[in-house]
Amino acid sequence: MGDRAIKDQDGYFQFMGRADDIINSSGHRIGPGEVENALMEHPAVVETAVISIPDPIRGEVVKAFVVLAPPFLSHDPEQLTRELQQHVKSVTAPYKYPRKVRALAPPTWSGGLLSCFPSLAVDQDSYFKVLPDYDEESPPRTIRKLL
Repeated sequence: MGDRAIKDQDGYFQFMGRADDIINSSGHRIGPGEVENALMEHPAVVETAVISIPDPIRGEVVKAFVVLAPPFLSHDPEQLTRELQQHVKSVTAPYKYPRKVRALAPPTWSGGLLSCFPSLAVDQDSYFKVLPDYDEESPPRTIRKLL
């Protein structure tokens, strides 16, 4: 992977950090795969993807996109979020839990999780229906490679 840097207007390079998929939250190094594996152990989760999002206090925080199993679609979003967060805390370390969770309804065809991101989807009709998650942030503009 390597290091990330930007070049300013004067031609100087500024080190931005490592170009790996590790999430650095308050100095803790969190592997997205470990959080994804923990979420997949929960019966409510059919599929998941974990990314980092900027946070003014912690630098980055974990955000999880989860495709819910049909029996969990009608559950209270806030309660289910807390349950998923607690599950990750109990299976991994307490600091690794996703501070933001976005619940997604299953797709109507076998397009996979990437179909919920318009910039990556092929078929306009394949997008997931986004369920309420009380998250005022817009969807991320990029997502790390899932494969």
